[in-house]
Amino acid sequence: MAQAALVTDVDLGEPWTPTQGVATWHDGVLKAKADRRECQRLLDVLYADELFGADAQPRAVVGMDDEWNKAQMRYQVLARPPTEIDKTLAWLKDLPRTCARFGATTTTGAVFGVQVTEAPLPEVGNARQGLRVWLTGQSPDGEPTTLTLDVAAVRVGEDAISVTNGGFGDVQTEATQTAVQLGADRLAEIRRRGRVQI
Repeated sequence: MAQAALVTDVDLGEPWTPTQGVATWHDGVLKAKADRRECQRLLDVLYADELFGADAQPRAVVGMDDEWNKAQMRYQVLARPPTEIDKTLAWLKDLPRTCARFGATTTTGAVFGVQVTEAPLPEVGNARQGLRVWLTGQSPDGEPTTLTLDVAAVRVGEDAISVTNGGFGDVQTEATQTAVQLGADRLAEIRRRGRVQI
């Protein structure tokens, strides 16, 4: 059921392709220590790609690469009690206020400024929350660099969808929104069909 609700590169079309492996920025930037304790959780869940917590086991996962913009998307379907999903959504909703700006130091000693804002999502599922996160600093050779991440979380009944879409280039918010829309619609349809069969 969860596999059928996955959104793939075929759905998103060009320039998306099946992922070729974890992006270099994943370890290089996201493995970092926040200068504010209450903001460390955000870096940790982005690095681990576990928006809904380490004990929320993904039922289906797919990774995709944007070959034009060198971005990478990870899309997951997870089973989680609705109350737990809603706790995560409430925490995400609060982040643009509690962690609007903070600093982060990577394991290599690079310092990044982090900015968190709310991001619009399609009106799908029972509840949803979107964020856009920027990590701005310097590349190893001293060039200014910004990692942009779209983060989306949606509850559809007793299932959750999480989407992260990030990269150093142009990160297409439209692709994030399309993945959320398609995925939530598919999940709702699968759940509806399941109830009919019962």
